[in-house]
Amino acid sequence: MIRFTDHARRKFKVLRDLGLEVEEHKVLEIVRKPSIIGRGWKDRLMATGPLNSTHVLCVIFEKQNGNISRDVLSCKESTV
Repeated sequence: MIRFTDHARRKFKVLRDLGLEVEEHKVLEIVRKPSIIGRGWKDRLMATGPLNSTHVLCVIFEKQNGNISRDVLSCKESTV
């Protein structure tokens, strides 16, 4: 089961207010097939992949009892 936390849902709105449309299917795509995967604070998983031609999306998530929780989304302008 995959669950978006309340924090992630609020982040969708923040990014939209900044002019970046992030849809759930794109987040799921990046988690399933990330360009880069690593570990971050509190050993959370971080999956990074392209959002569009100018931005990358970093998805912070946890796996608990086989379930995945999306917690934090961040976008950065790509330097490519």
